Amino acid sequence: MTTRANSNSKFLRRFLLIAAVFGGFGLYSLYDAVFTGPSRMKKADAFWKETEEVGKFEPKMSDEEWITYAKEKNWPIKKPKNQKETVGYIYWNYFMAALCIPAGIIAFMKYFKANNTWIESDGSQLTTSWGESFTVANIKDVDKKKWDHKGIAKIRYNTGSGERVFVLDDFKYDRPPTDEILYLLEQKLSDEQILNGSRELSPEAKAELAAKEAEAAESEAE
Repeated sequence: MTTRANSNSKFLRRFLLIAAVFGGFGLYSLYDAVFTGPSRMKKADAFWKETEEVGKFEPKMSDEEWITYAKEKNWPIKKPKNQKETVGYIYWNYFMAALCIPAGIIAFMKYFKANNTWIESDGSQLTTSWGESFTVANIKDVDKKKWDHKGIAKIRYNTGSGERVFVLDDFKYDRPPTDEILYLLEQKLSDEQILNGSRELSPEAKAELAAKEAEAAESEAE
């Protein structure tokens, strides 16, 4: 009998959320750089003039004149930033767009790459939807240092041309079948091959243990 663990939809939705946040902020920054920036520069040119001292600016008009002028142009009456600050604003938004838009695209790509993927095992061999496969006989060891806290086990196996590491993660894939896959593989491994952890319990033993813990919790609550 083969056990298959499909990609976890909750895990994949994180990529969509990251893509939406980074992509949305990047596009907003690009909009600000292309459209809002030049509009701000028009206001800066209307209100500020550069003094004889380079990098210093002074108003071209009084506060009352600016309010009148801004109302005529349908602009906000708040004094605009000077030209130097406005150029910095435009460059900053271009920088954020260049940083965030690719990050959003990468997150989308990771989502579509991981969506509908799976891993499966019959206890003798582990196979993935992307073509990676190895038998229990090729497994050198299983490192379970992060298994209890993070659900990550690193399976080191021989390929004939060298060693590779397969990361079994019960957060990226549906947890019960992923845990069962590790249990099936461990049934054909020696104790020396299981590092930094103990053997997995069978699904039945886990269910029995969970039932006992629930019963104990109810007893304590009473």
